[in-house]
Amino acid sequence: MGLPGSSGCASWVDYDGSLDLYAFPQGLYSRQPDGTYSASGLLKRRDSSGVYRVFCSWFDADNDGRRDLLLTYIPDTKLAQRVWEKIRQYSLFVNWKTKAATASQWVSTLYSNGAPEQKWLIVRPEGLVGSREAIGARVAVSSAGDRVDVQQVGQANNATRSQGHYQLYFGLGVEDVAENVTVTWSTGANTELGAVAANQILVIRQPEQVE
Repeated sequence: MGLPGSSGCASWVDYDGSLDLYAFPQGLYSRQPDGTYSASGLLKRRDSSGVYRVFCSWFDADNDGRRDLLLTYIPDTKLAQRVWEKIRQYSLFVNWKTKAATASQWVSTLYSNGAPEQKWLIVRPEGLVGSREAIGARVAVSSAGDRVDVQQVGQANNATRSQGHYQLYFGLGVEDVAENVTVTWSTGANTELGAVAANQILVIRQPEQVE
């Protein structure tokens, strides 16, 4: 498929309706029309030596509709060696995350997205009391050419060394309108909105259940 066999962290990102992949240190991989991926060279780290643990997250830091990259890591491998030597002296129940590194030992960088602006749609489902984040809800966005992009709330929660959140980002390319937006809630009920204008944050609230 053209993707790396391993990476320090990885996260999916979409701008044009075709899901691309960011991997550390390899950089951004663009999805091709035939379903394979090719390395774009963007955000590639030339030298990853000395990076012990790395985390990445894509989110819209400046609310311009384009997702930015937050990258944070521990740069000192000697620190990592000392940490694990210390951990072995304790039981399995030691709070090793606290001992692993303090805040001052992490290096964080925010990469602001300066790519040419594309049309986009951010969908934020809101569930009922007890499940406001609507975890498990599936959102399907239909656009030109019979293209349907489906994402699930919480789909990145278990991503290794990465982080997701509860807003779903859909790339529409040059399209001004998403032809249809449908939310399938965890209860199985559907909310269908029809055509929706691009470049907006769309909050969709789950309807109350009828007894």
